[in-house]
Amino acid sequence: MKENRLMLNLLSILCLVSLLAACAPAPAATEAPAADAPVTLTYLVDDSQNTQDTTKALVDAYTAQHPNVTINIET
Repeated sequence: MKENRLMLNLLSILCLVSLLAACAPAPAATEAPAADAPVTLTYLVDDSQNTQDTTKALVDAYTAQHPNVTINIET
């Protein structure tokens, strides 16, 4: 009976440590990309006209504020 309780306590501690390790922040990147470096992104959307119009408006607004970013819209 005592062995079962000890095993249950060890298993509980192991689960708690695993949970805390999974929630730990990821290590920071050692080198950040330059702020003015050109970036190209691809944005996949469905082929409905409403979605394409909304996506185009969002892409235009974003690229107006971030001229170094190019976003290719794919349907």
